[in-house]
Amino acid sequence: MKLPPVALTAPTLCPRCDAPALYEDRCTNCGLQLAKCGACQGVAGPFDRYCGFCGHDLAAGELRSPVWRFWLLVAMIPMVAALVIGATVFGGPAATRVGRLIFPVAAGSPAPPGSTGVKLYRSPNLQLVYAVPADWTPADYTLSKSAPMPFVGVSRIVADGAQLTTAKGDVLATKPSGALLTMGTPRAAPPGVDATDPSSVLGSDISSLTLKPPGGLTITVFRQAQTINVGGRSGKEAVLKVVRGDGGSYYLERAYLVGPSGLFEVNALVPQSDWEAGDDHKVEAIIQSLRLG
Repeated sequence: MKLPPVALTAPTLCPRCDAPALYEDRCTNCGLQLAKCGACQGVAGPFDRYCGFCGHDLAAGELRSPVWRFWLLVAMIPMVAALVIGATVFGGPAATRVGRLIFPVAAGSPAPPGSTGVKLYRSPNLQLVYAVPADWTPADYTLSKSAPMPFVGVSRIVADGAQLTTAKGDVLATKPSGALLTMGTPRAAPPGVDATDPSSVLGSDISSLTLKPPGGLTITVFRQAQTINVGGRSGKEAVLKVVRGDGGSYYLERAYLVGPSGLFEVNALVPQSDWEAGDDHKVEAIIQSLRLG
């Protein structure tokens, strides 16, 4: 009977003939089928259940170190990096600009998935891209075949949009039940006013509206003119309080932006109750969404 090894190193010899057998699964001398201990890497016989050197159960296979589990963490590094890069590059403004270049938005078509609660529209004649709340209704009057007008209208209530046709885009001549906006080419500037300077044109408008308001209206300055920057284009905006003779109160937000071929005008007339309920933020978001050129 062969005795267990007494050395301090795992056995490397064939249990039958003592021939070197460390890297062989069969003894090259006597042909005995060999086994390998998964714990000490020593050589064992074909019928051994336990390693004669360290006592490891040969049926349990290789005894792994706990460190082997770290391969999962290592494998997750590129996955996490890809997610971070994807969220940064493909989920931010760069992705929006690239998407607009590759997938141009047709007039009146909604934006791609991902713009929750907002729809993106294009007015080709005004070289304008803009976003509005999903439940608001835009209308591009520049596309009218019978009587085109140089502006886009947006209404929170569909029925209000029809008033813009009668008023020829003058929101002060309407009585909307909800927010009503126009965006487009401004009227001719008065004599002596620099038609290319947003500050001059807006200042002239404020003076004219507050000193000589349209009939039946009282207009005061609610928020003084301030400088804005929209899509890389500078401009000026102000908010006026409009009170009608019948007691109706509105807020008029007017803005001028330096466009690719002259000034671009935005007017928003919002009932006071809707303005105070949060539509002022929605109007401001529409203005900030404008992209000209």
